Amino acid sequence: MKRRPRRSAPAAVVAIQLILGERPWISYDAVATTLHGQHWSDLLPAIAGGVTAALGLVLLLAAILPGAPTVLPLNGPFDAGAARGSYRSTLRAAAARVDGLADAVRAAVDDHLDRIAPATRPAVTVRIRAPRRAE
Repeated sequence: MKRRPRRSAPAAVVAIQLILGERPWISYDAVATTLHGQHWSDLLPAIAGGVTAALGLVLLLAAILPGAPTVLPLNGPFDAGAARGSYRSTLRAAAARVDGLADAVRAAVDDHLDRIAPATRPAVTVRIRAPRRAE
């Protein structure tokens, strides 16, 4: 079970002018009239074509490429998963219960990961920082 975010941004970018019920941001008639007076060897049609192709490629890639999973799968007899945010907060809570030494924190997080039993075990990196003091 790997839930991924929806790719609604490309659709929203393309359809927002219709949703708002406003005039299109770029008028087809204005663009067609301007480009009709141009020659293929001019700079304006080349720039317009390049920008249009680049925007289309960006929208296509945004719609096709998967995003980061929002639910991470867990091992067990059931098809279960944990949200990325809750996963992170429970591991931070396990790390906060120790006195702050890197090995103790790593051991606490590893122990908690053993109890959670994720399908794919994440790499554990520990960075120890001194708490900020109010001066």
